[in-house]
Amino acid sequence: MKKRFEIILTFYAVLSYVLLVALIIYAVPDGQKANRLCGLMTIVHMLVLKICLIYIFKKTIK
Repeated sequence: MKKRFEIILTFYAVLSYVLLVALIIYAVPDGQKANRLCGLMTIVHMLVLKICLIYIFKKTIK
């Protein structure tokens, strides 16, 4: 389970950097695209943060 958790965190970190680079290269000249990508990044971060917190709480309770 710990290995799976580390894989999720690694995927999350890589996805964050990829979205950030995409935001810088693709969307900076166009404000609306930048807003959409920022929204997508926020949603992804919140989902992964919730998964991590649920995992930590379950491990703490057991």
